[in-house]
Amino acid sequence: MKYKPQAGKGDDGRTDISGRRIKKTSDIIMLNALIDEINALIGVVRSMDKKIKINDELIKIQEYNSRVSSNIAGYISNSEVKKLIPEIESKIKKDSGIDVNKFIFFGDDKLSSLLNLIRTRIRICELLAWKLGKKESAVYLNRLSDLFFIYSIKYLSK
Repeated sequence: MKYKPQAGKGDDGRTDISGRRIKKTSDIIMLNALIDEINALIGVVRSMDKKIKINDELIKIQEYNSRVSSNIAGYISNSEVKKLIPEIESKIKKDSGIDVNKFIFFGDDKLSSLLNLIRTRIRICELLAWKLGKKESAVYLNRLSDLFFIYSIKYLSK
């Protein structure tokens, strides 16, 4: 795959998205940047331990997040994102047998703290998706936040 950056094209504070030029300060660009950050953080988790039980799921989630980002940019339809929601819901059901009876403060365990950080970033993305009127993306992000809460508890050191 070849990628040739176009140096200086965005120096006017605008960028190309879905066949049009928009301001880099737009909420669409901000949301996509945050989703990009989530995928980068997931990459950090994956690099920490290749044997982590959810490594394959995290790869799939990175792919899903890229689709959501494409939807926000206008490249794929809402129905494509809507198909991802049951996938996340099935992961939640698979791992949801966790008993939480007190408020949890993360910080004693690097992996669970990082998973929780990802969850908080996902929540910010969800709020911005609602602001943009991207319902399917917002619902997907809501479910993904739930899943990362489960992951962060699941990987707390006992």
